[in-house]
Amino acid sequence: MPLLGGARITRARGIAAIAAFVVPPGMWLISLALSYVLQDFTCAAAASAAAVPPETMLRAALLTLNGGLLIVTVLSGVLSVMLARREDDDRNTVTFLGWTGAASAALFGFGIVLIGIHPLIFGMCA
Repeated sequence: MPLLGGARITRARGIAAIAAFVVPPGMWLISLALSYVLQDFTCAAAASAAAVPPETMLRAALLTLNGGLLIVTVLSGVLSVMLARREDDDRNTVTFLGWTGAASAALFGFGIVLIGIHPLIFGMCA
């Protein structure tokens, strides 16, 4: 499978390199979207029914969701470092994708942490 530089690499390694590059921003985007949708839908449904919003359950759901997505992001970062440190002849593109994936896993993981702690600091349905 040619990957950007024209070098032939195995299909599994190419898919792993691309996944290590794409997964962290995807997990951050899913975290941002689902956190917003879940919180907005729950608060709007409770407000329209003139009921007390289930803040404890909502907080637990958001923390579980963001914790799971953070774990996937960290595992992607570990895969990225493993790809980048592997000694091979075709290290150019795969090494770049590995180190870039590791850096983006760290940055987007921090973003997921910030999204996850938001319900703990601010009100849920304010």
